[in-house]
Amino acid sequence: MEQNFRSLFESWSGEWTLNREISPGFHFEGTATFEVHSESAYLLRESGLLQRADGPPMNAARSWHWELEGENQLKISYDEDPLRLYHALSLQLNEDGSLWVGQDLHL
Repeated sequence: MEQNFRSLFESWSGEWTLNREISPGFHFEGTATFEVHSESAYLLRESGLLQRADGPPMNAARSWHWELEGENQLKISYDEDPLRLYHALSLQLNEDGSLWVGQDLHL
């Protein structure tokens, strides 16, 4: 396995299927497209259907700026001008070297 996160980060370009539980009672299903923004950054565009347990589905979309700083520091920001930080992750391999892990909290 790679000893830095950069190789994995650089492999994300393109369209991915997205299926996410946002909070109790909310589910999002759609696509996530990573577009190269610079050598160390992507613009991530998410679009799909947001489903609430007690209501009809609605179209939803959001854009993010994902930037790799150094080898293992990932900053995820809202795609706004200026960028507004959402997560700052310091990533490291787990004990057996099979999984990258990081943690951050947000309201």
